[in-house]
Amino acid sequence: MYEAMPRRLPDLHTRFVTHTLCLFEKHEMENIGYWTEVFGTSNRLVYMLGDPSLGEREKSWAVFLKDLDWQTARVESEKNDPRERRVENLRLFCLQDKARPIRTQYLGSGAV
Repeated sequence: MYEAMPRRLPDLHTRFVTHTLCLFEKHEMENIGYWTEVFGTSNRLVYMLGDPSLGEREKSWAVFLKDLDWQTARVESEKNDPRERRVENLRLFCLQDKARPIRTQYLGSGAV
């Protein structure tokens, strides 16, 4: 989850669309979904990625963070001023309820 600086959420969206999503795919991270709030004045971008396991997630992120294309995109997008105020990284696990079977899969989101 990103909390963008005031008036910088559109710029953060642009970075995700033009760079981040493709780089996630390059490093075998599954793009599950991306959301912003409909009501209110939030500057949050919430996204979810899927990985086969926590171990695979850790490997993918390590390689992603070292990727020169990612490092260049991030530096370039923040050369005038920072885009985000706060970044929160959560690791979520989907629990299966016997009364309501659901597909169990590791789902995670990360700071990008």
